[in-house]
Amino acid sequence: MHVTHELLERATPVCIPFRSPWGSISVAKAEVGGKMKYFIWKTDFKKRFDWDGSFFDVEGEMLRITLNLLHDAGYLSFPDYWKPEDEDNGQPPAWFALKADADRHRADAALSVHFFITPAMARAGSGQNSSSGRALPASAALLPGARRRCAVRKSFGGQNMKIAFFDVKPYDKPGFDARIAGTGLEIKYFETKLSEDTVRLARGFDGVCVFVNDTVNATVVSALNEMGVRVLALRCAGFNNVDIRACAGKLRVFRVPAYSPYAVAEHAMALLLTVNRHTNKAYIRTRDFNFSLAGLTGFDLHGKTAGVVGTGKIGRIFADICKGFGMHILAYDKYPAPDSGLTYAELPELLRQADVISLHCPLTDETRHMIDADAIASMKPGAVLINTSRGALVDTEALIEGLRSRKVGAACLDVYEEEADLFYEDRSESIIEDDTLVRLISMPNVIVTSHQAFLTKEALNNIAAATVENLLKFERGEPSPETEVCYRGAQ
Repeated sequence: MHVTHELLERATPVCIPFRSPWGSISVAKAEVGGKMKYFIWKTDFKKRFDWDGSFFDVEGEMLRITLNLLHDAGYLSFPDYWKPEDEDNGQPPAWFALKADADRHRADAALSVHFFITPAMARAGSGQNSSSGRALPASAALLPGARRRCAVRKSFGGQNMKIAFFDVKPYDKPGFDARIAGTGLEIKYFETKLSEDTVRLARGFDGVCVFVNDTVNATVVSALNEMGVRVLALRCAGFNNVDIRACAGKLRVFRVPAYSPYAVAEHAMALLLTVNRHTNKAYIRTRDFNFSLAGLTGFDLHGKTAGVVGTGKIGRIFADICKGFGMHILAYDKYPAPDSGLTYAELPELLRQADVISLHCPLTDETRHMIDADAIASMKPGAVLINTSRGALVDTEALIEGLRSRKVGAACLDVYEEEADLFYEDRSESIIEDDTLVRLISMPNVIVTSHQAFLTKEALNNIAAATVENLLKFERGEPSPETEVCYRGAQ
């Protein structure tokens, strides 16, 4: 059944243009015979195709359109077309894929480009002229050229997808080695961190995998793109070390949203118990047969108020743990969890009431130094501050002053604002030049651990499983809206 202009007018289609270096193709949507149809409305390509506008029943399911390009097609480079704000309440988008033979590069090569279309996109925009020169109906909509998501994937039959892993430690390798067996993924481990100075190591790889202290700024992104790297896999949940805006249209970025929220929440409680009951000091004393209890007095957690800042999975689990100790919970989140059963308050009110304040939120421009001098001044005297999220949530100099003035009773820190060049390495034989960290560690009411809250066997296994699955989905050309990170600010 071919598309006619009269049929399109009667069906009041929505035209969505896809553009490529060879021309453009418009995919139209229309209700015909009580069913929603997707079909090719217009082609304006330099190369002709072996098929024309035919109807395809999709009814919300994935539609794969295979286009047979000529031998000199070359690599694909498409703009992005989907914005997260256009998505309907998290409804997964319909998936279109253009698949091209690229015999010019390799006889067994295939290049895939994936477009994501949401119902809201189909309602956006303005009219477009048809191939016959007649205007489409007023209800026809043209999708704005929004910079968002476009997958360009290179898969070579019989060849492994090569991934460069940066900032790798011995405990990382077993989980990944086990997970990649038989998958076609090939990993090369680098102990060094990814940075402007080390990005050259990624040459010849299809993707890179990084951790929390690797640097993926605009310069690194540009270099990776020039070297043909197409995917960036994070072995963590946070992505504040990645310039997501620079990645738009150049690198697909995936993360591990929840490797083990229990690991982080439990570590936060372990820090609180240690600093409160001084078990670290008691351990050292008894090792020297010093059984004195002087200076080891703590306080009951039962009946105290725990202020939980950020009520994602980790924050809610920490709140549950606190409830087990008989603590009252007061929570703050810019986007409160509706079914959490938590009592929410504005941040200033939480700071005034909480005996224990635990941070479980991401680092953004808005949350950077959310605990500053003013916030500390508003705290309940003697409050304990816990940070297992990101170091820059806390203004370290303001915290030190709060500790000195006894406004802050104790601090439990698994993260530090300037940790990148210090944590995860043995510095015991070095002179630490970071005076701020030295001052923190020297204080008797401060506990610092080296970003180890995630470090459990379960978490390492989950990180490996999720990261490998992200890479395999990318290789197969499958969407992964739960784990992909995309730039939201482009218009």
